[in-house]
Amino acid sequence: MAEKERLSITKQEYDALNHIRGLGSDVNYMVICAEPTKTGRWVLEGSSEAFDSLSSDLSDESYEELSPPSHIRHLAKLYARLNPDSDL
Repeated sequence: MAEKERLSITKQEYDALNHIRGLGSDVNYMVICAEPTKTGRWVLEGSSEAFDSLSSDLSDESYEELSPPSHIRHLAKLYARLNPDSDL
């Protein structure tokens, strides 16, 4: 069985993710099943493939400016944490 990865995200990042339409099914499932923490953050859990898909979806969403600017700012921060060597 594949090992699951976990990532803690802010409420603003979670809200921005929830407004993206057309997420891949594995990413959508990961977002829907995210768990809130006592500190107000959310935890995404999924396979490395799901996180790769999330990264791709975030890149598309930010590059094409499909979300409102306030959401893109949070999505870009999340993308940067997933891909620290990227210039998005």
